[in-house]
Amino acid sequence: MKHLLALVLILLFGALLLAENTISSSIPDSDESGGHQKTLELLLQNADSGSVNADLYYNIGVCYYQLGNAGKSALYYLRALNLDSSHRMARENLEYLQNLHGDEHQAPQRLFLIMISERIYNWMSLNRLALLCLLFLLLSAACLHWLMHYPHDKEKGLPILLLLISVLLLILLIVLSIYKHRRVTNNPMAVIMSPSAQGYSTPGEEKAPLFSLREGFILHVVRSEKGYSLVHLPDGLSGWVHNSDLERVLPLK
Repeated sequence: MKHLLALVLILLFGALLLAENTISSSIPDSDESGGHQKTLELLLQNADSGSVNADLYYNIGVCYYQLGNAGKSALYYLRALNLDSSHRMARENLEYLQNLHGDEHQAPQRLFLIMISERIYNWMSLNRLALLCLLFLLLSAACLHWLMHYPHDKEKGLPILLLLISVLLLILLIVLSIYKHRRVTNNPMAVIMSPSAQGYSTPGEEKAPLFSLREGFILHVVRSEKGYSLVHLPDGLSGWVHNSDLERVLPLK
């Protein structure tokens, strides 16, 4: 039985190593805008035909960045991360875009433990979570089998402890998978597309703006009405922005 548990643990760590992303890029090494424009058109055609994946969105974002469109570039990096939160290059490029501008509405520095938790959460993509759920299900079954066939005259503390830990981790991973899937299918993020977007206290009122946002700024959409969207900024400020000034990660149906 101990050999079976050891085999399951080896499979667990081996599968996690194999789950590491292999990111491929189809962007040509051309400095000419015409080459990037042609590549972008081909990639958009693939996306329109239904060939949607994180690498495709990442490559589209790279093309938009090479063409000087910061808004579209940030949007497609976010769409890549929405499909695969562990896409390293998309996250690094998005952070680079955000660091190019010293925005006054950026979120304050987070605590170290919160930053580590976010990195772990982002690393656990839906594919990895599904794999972990399967492996901990097998581990729980192996522990249960060990407990059922454990000698009656011996203390059963170890198999019971391992079974409880496996089941609790399995439940945690299942809950996290459900939460992450809901975030993927109901992503509230949006990106400013106009060179300068104004935020107002009420929808339709275009006097005395509360704030001004640059192209490529990422925000959280709460709801939309009257052609405006109530947005929440990283620094906690809220206001109404015209729908024509932003584009959501998940287009409204």
